[in-house]
Amino acid sequence: VHASLLPKYRGAAPMHRAIINGEVETGVTIMEMVLALDAGNILHVEKVPISENMTVGELEKGLERLGCKALLKVFDDFIAHKVQSVVQEESLVTYAPKVTVEECEVKWGRPARELHNLIRGVTPFPGAWCYIKMAPYGQQDVKRLKIKKTRIHNNSFKVQPGEIVKYDAQGWVVAAQEGALELLEVQLEGKKACSASEFIRGYARPRFC
Repeated sequence: VHASLLPKYRGAAPMHRAIINGEVETGVTIMEMVLALDAGNILHVEKVPISENMTVGELEKGLERLGCKALLKVFDDFIAHKVQSVVQEESLVTYAPKVTVEECEVKWGRPARELHNLIRGVTPFPGAWCYIKMAPYGQQDVKRLKIKKTRIHNNSFKVQPGEIVKYDAQGWVVAAQEGALELLEVQLEGKKACSASEFIRGYARPRFC
């Protein structure tokens, strides 16, 4: 069982990469086992949509159930001698290497949609992160902040990427290169995860590094 629509996303992190790349559909593939990486003939495919705000953790739960369903279908077809084996199209092959911690850094010079896809594609693990400077803004006040849930903000702001354009009871919005992100759930290093509104009530306006 492989958690992608082969031959796309062969490798260790197909679910992460699908979301990071902004795919709107994925699924599971039942394939024959061969020595080459995820290159066996395809026996059965089940597809599922990826919603705009779905995280990799949520997708994984759905694909676990879908994978069991697909595997049982192949077992039944095998007993009934109805299994069809389809060779993978090599020209369509893409790969999904393991996501590194370095890749998970949120760099505000990227478009908001790319950052939103990155964040949901690595939540809950490995987790998206960035550096933030807390008041009184000394070098010793630099902390790592995990960003666990976001929403794309429709408005554009004529400010530098990484500038906080809203930090009040109505929300926490950060400008990106194109568009902005509303932060919904975060986790400051050494602290528990909390909603953005809880963070705002507890801390003075920070600055992104």
